[in-house]
Amino acid sequence: AFQARLPEPCTGVACPGDAYIAFSASAIYEIPGEGPQRNGTGEFFTPRAIYSDGGCIDWRSIVETGFGTFFQLDTDKIFLMSAGGEVKWVGQPVRDTLVDYPTIVGSVLCTSTQRVVFACTNTAGNDGVLLIYDLRRGTWGVDRVGATRAVTEYLGRLAYCGTDGL
Repeated sequence: AFQARLPEPCTGVACPGDAYIAFSASAIYEIPGEGPQRNGTGEFFTPRAIYSDGGCIDWRSIVETGFGTFFQLDTDKIFLMSAGGEVKWVGQPVRDTLVDYPTIVGSVLCTSTQRVVFACTNTAGNDGVLLIYDLRRGTWGVDRVGATRAVTEYLGRLAYCGTDGL
């Protein structure tokens, strides 16, 4: 449904409020409307481009929080789009780490600690880190855990799967 409405391939979707946000690799679009319903009513309206330096390169980097929606704009850039539509670069403090670990393989909001976690791997996929953004303090941390496949929140705690399956 989103792919047909964008002028380029859709790389991810978020729904932080009353409208859907559809990303391409080079742009962000707001798509108002409730979308098709099971009873055949409802529709999406014409997409409206949101001013940004780019789009989202991988859907696995998209995380919705009360502060806005996080996403990876480029291999070394994590951005935050506020509820009001302002798009800003919040990942500058971890830019050098993203140069070494550019592939975000998963991301999650840990609600009990109010931290956003991005599981990142190197290009070869054999080493990785967790980039941790503390929503309360607005600060970044890095945890060197080795290569991971996925992250999630489970019973209020962070859980991740390594490439070894553990």
